[in-house]
Amino acid sequence: MNNISEKIKSGAVLSNAWMTSGSAWSAELVSKVGFDVMTIDAQHGLATDLSAILSMLQAMQSGKSVPFVRIPSTDAAFAMRMLDAGALGLICPLIKTAAEVKEFVSASYYPPLGERSLGPFRASLYQENYFTSANENIATLAMIETKESFDNLSEIASIEGLTGLYVGPWDLSISLGFSNVADFEDPKQLSIFEKIINEAEKNGKWAGIQCPNPEIGLKMSKLGFKFITIYEDTVGIKLSAKADLKTFKLD
Repeated sequence: MNNISEKIKSGAVLSNAWMTSGSAWSAELVSKVGFDVMTIDAQHGLATDLSAILSMLQAMQSGKSVPFVRIPSTDAAFAMRMLDAGALGLICPLIKTAAEVKEFVSASYYPPLGERSLGPFRASLYQENYFTSANENIATLAMIETKESFDNLSEIASIEGLTGLYVGPWDLSISLGFSNVADFEDPKQLSIFEKIINEAEKNGKWAGIQCPNPEIGLKMSKLGFKFITIYEDTVGIKLSAKADLKTFKLD
């Protein structure tokens, strides 16, 4: 099952691969690389329905990466379907209020912590006691990417059952009025990141962030983030292809 909470408590920094291609084949390939977590993007990615996401989860099964899904909204039914299909973590975007986070958390956990309905037909294939252990193994991350979520940061971070805060630096910087979008060198934006990290740590939560490459990911780990996206599959394919073509060209 999901042992990443123990890793973070021990001080480890977790690597995350972001899967937007919607390709089960890409998911299977990346699952063999060794990322701590792989996240299927059901908000902006090409796998947006249960059938496509299920195929990716099945393809990832033989790897050791913990499967997450970035759901498109706080829709409870969609969140429950992702967990029933085998996701062990959910990332919820466009959060604005603590009430929205409570709705998200409630959909993700069985009673008494939440109101998740029982029906984990695929998820329970791989653990007989799934129902009794699920609440301990499911991770829930609320995205901090709107001005409202940043303004309500303390209230959001204190919600029982929420595992962590996950920064979307592009949307957050835009929402806060920065013209230099997702500038990882900007002291003002870095101070915002530090405030989110501090609030997460104060409440016993993870602090995670989306990064465009591993170099920036390393910098963010030194800042204090513990869950860091450093790879995105479509970008990785494009960069690799461009590098190979550049190496081959003789002119």
